[in-house]
Formats: sequence, structure tokens, C-alpha cells
Amino acid sequence: MAEGVAFAVASDHAIQLLSGQSPAIGPTPLESLSGITVGASPSDQLRERGEREYGAALERAARTGDQLDEFWGRYAPTSVASASQTGNREWFAVLEPAGVRMGPTSASDCGAWLETLRANATTLQAEVTRAAEVPRRNEASTPA
Repeated sequence: MAEGVAFAVASDHAIQLLSGQSPAIGPTPLESLSGITVGASPSDQLRERGEREYGAALERAARTGDQLDEFWGRYAPTSVASASQTGNREWFAVLEPAGVRMGPTSASDCGAWLETLRANATTLQAEVTRAAEVPRRNEASTPA
């Protein structure tokens, strides 16, 4: 009983060999596959850049949030009668309509303090929202 071994050869390649031409040498299939899998694709690179930018934005937001925590802690005890429990930081209440009820009397200008806190909290909220939108836009524009 005889056993055979078969090889598949592309017809273009066979014609070149049979006519005495030297076929153009290009990357082998394995080399082509390695080139695809080794490096990050442009969409992967875009996603990684978006993740880094988002991470940096969140770090900046956390530092700003810490500053707002300190600002809240310094003035809220003498200015705030009550605040809604929204989120994990007390000053998040300023982002809610009627989230903070001011006390009747105070030694400091509570109205100005509250408006300063609200303006900074609103800016921070917008920055975090904007930072979150960048990766979503990049993901939507990346070919599948």
C-alpha cells in the first residue's frame, strides 16, 4: 500500500516556476500572521490613547474633588443647615436643585461660598462628562 503526500501550490506560483521565472518572494503566511498579531492595530492604539487620556482626566478630577472636600469641610459646618445625600462626597448636594439648605445665620458670606462651590462642582462635572465622551466617540469612529 502506498501513501502519498500532497502539497498545495498556488497556480500563479506554479506557472512562474514552470515557465522558469523566479517567483516574487514575499512574506510567508506565518510572517504575515505574526505581523498582524504582534503590533497594536491603529484602533487598539486609539483606544489605548483614549484610556490614558481618560485616566489622566479622572486623576485631575479626583484632585479637584479633594480640594472641594476641603472647601466644604471648612465652611459647611457654619453655613449649611442640611444637604441631600447624593453620591459619595457631601458637596455633590450642590449639584442638585435645592440640594443644600443654608443655615439662618453665619459669620461668613455663605451665599458666596455656596456659589463658588457650585461653580467649581459644575465645572468638574462637565470635565468628567467631557472626558468620558472622548473614548465613546473614538470607539464609535473606529472600524470594527
